[in-house]
Amino acid sequence: MILNSVFVKNVGGFFEAPEAPIKNIKKSALHFLLTTYERNLFYNDGREIINAVLNFTSKTRFKKCYVPSYLCGSILQAYSQNNLSLNFYEVDDDFSYRFECEPSDSIVLLIDYFGTEKYSNKQIMELLDNNIVILDVTQSLFSKNRFKIIHPNLFLFASLRKTFPIPDGSILFYSAKDFVDKQIQPDGHYYMLELMLRKYFNLKYEENYNEKLYSEYKIYEERKDASIIQSKEMPIISKYILSYLDFGEIFRMRRCNLNYLFENIDEEISIINKREIKSPFFFPIKLSSLRVRNSLQRELANNGIFCPIHWVLPESVPHKFDRSYELSNTILSLPIDQRNTPSDLDRMVDLINSFVVKI
Repeated sequence: MILNSVFVKNVGGFFEAPEAPIKNIKKSALHFLLTTYERNLFYNDGREIINAVLNFTSKTRFKKCYVPSYLCGSILQAYSQNNLSLNFYEVDDDFSYRFECEPSDSIVLLIDYFGTEKYSNKQIMELLDNNIVILDVTQSLFSKNRFKIIHPNLFLFASLRKTFPIPDGSILFYSAKDFVDKQIQPDGHYYMLELMLRKYFNLKYEENYNEKLYSEYKIYEERKDASIIQSKEMPIISKYILSYLDFGEIFRMRRCNLNYLFENIDEEISIINKREIKSPFFFPIKLSSLRVRNSLQRELANNGIFCPIHWVLPESVPHKFDRSYELSNTILSLPIDQRNTPSDLDRMVDLINSFVVKI
């Protein structure tokens, strides 16, 4: 295990400190978020946004809810809290959507998987004729195309800390003039902020990998899952950090890293066509089985490369959606974010390609 013998920089995992600092506010991530759509509202967490939209739409005729069978379990927390029944729709192997019947008078949740736009702007506009659409752009935040759709029935949202080094924060983009929500002050984010800084100093100045520190991130997430959803403002420290991040440079670095992996990772495990990715998020690879995927994940973690799984499906997803379960069991997400250097990527590529040769 490399970490026990030679101290190397860790790759992936939760963000630890701001990268790509900037002095010109007009080039900052905060400026982009504030000016890219008609209206916006910052929240503490993405599930709070879904909850707020569901509360708003409860006063309308839209009662039926459609959600994809391939999704993060935390998304469903808001639906459960509002006692809403769910209609799952199929997600194919290539992340495209398949409705058994076209939704009508419904609230439809769509997700841009790994920066792809499998459901076109034109298709979304057609859905908006008689539905409310909640579009998760967390993984396609760098795609200007998505923000061209303007409609009072459309709500776009992104969990910002999946892309930027902030303790908490998400954003809702909308155009409905009558949308209002009462927010309260956030709490608990100072704990995550401390974890971020402790991780930064652990990586920069200490030679021992602090495993307990990283497990505390999971504890923070578990506390959220167990709590009642309330509309909270995004922490002011998150806005401050976003005002010092170069949005364009972060996009450039992520795109560069994504291209590098496309050029060097074994083609047999690549699952998305490069041309389909409009916004660089992660580089997903698909292994032959759950056992092989988990084995590779452990191998990379043992060498300081932390790759998340998008996602372990919640039990509420019916098992008839076998394609979604296969994706959940075989996909591994390789980090391409702005922290990664060419040497980090080389190390990742060597480990993965040598692993693939052995299986």
